[in-house]
Amino acid sequence: MSTNDHCPRRATRPVPPVSGPHAGYDRYGRLDHYYWRCERCGLEATDPTLERGCPRCEEGPDAR
Repeated sequence: MSTNDHCPRRATRPVPPVSGPHAGYDRYGRLDHYYWRCERCGLEATDPTLERGCPRCEEGPDAR
């Protein structure tokens, strides 16, 4: 039996939790936009691709 499989396994790091969408309001209290927030580093972005993972947290453990 061969132990050499042809599918290399990547080291998996836990994905920081991202919450959202949160409602963002303008200074008059009207709904203005939606945003997502990384719960680990606090990054907020209006781009929904943040749900797939935080680019700031993926840079390294000390990134902030």
